Amino acid sequence: MDYSYDEDLDELCPVCGDKVSGYHYGLLTCESCKGFFKRTVQNNKHYTCTESQSCKIDKTQRKRCPFCRFQKCLTVGMRLEGARRAGLHP
Repeated sequence: MDYSYDEDLDELCPVCGDKVSGYHYGLLTCESCKGFFKRTVQNNKHYTCTESQSCKIDKTQRKRCPFCRFQKCLTVGMRLEGARRAGLHP
């Protein structure tokens, strides 16, 4: 099967609203959110929110609160089982 990426795809990342680059961890996301999700899961990162755990996550502010960004990744449907956890795979 061919899963080539269509350059004319007008979808936006459900996490931050940036242009999607393809299917990652169960849904269409941008490269930035794909990498963030992968690093968070692989490195078993735990974040805390300094606000009320309801920070706005968009293209310009996605790096301000990793806690809220990761929660949004999970909320929109990114799947943990699609990411390799550190030490589990060669």
